[in-house]
Amino acid sequence: MMTHLFKLDLDGNNPKSVKDLKSIKKVLDLEFDNNYTLEVIDVIQKPQLAEEQNIVFTPTLIKIQPLPKQKFIGDFSIEPEALNYLNGFKD
Repeated sequence: MMTHLFKLDLDGNNPKSVKDLKSIKKVLDLEFDNNYTLEVIDVIQKPQLAEEQNIVFTPTLIKIQPLPKQKFIGDFSIEPEALNYLNGFKD
């Protein structure tokens, strides 16, 4: 089984970002059965990375591997909707 690689862009270590990270990890755990890698980028500390990848909104989750690259921008706390969207990330 192929491991999925994701990148998550968040805006700092504020309560909303902490909640977003927790929700995203929960959804990824459910959908990919812990068969994924998640890189977390704080766009406050590394704004150049956000600019290079045209990240305008947070949270932004990007599926890097397997190709094709895909983005999800939005609220992962709505678990059923997030799970439905992430089904499209599977190969």
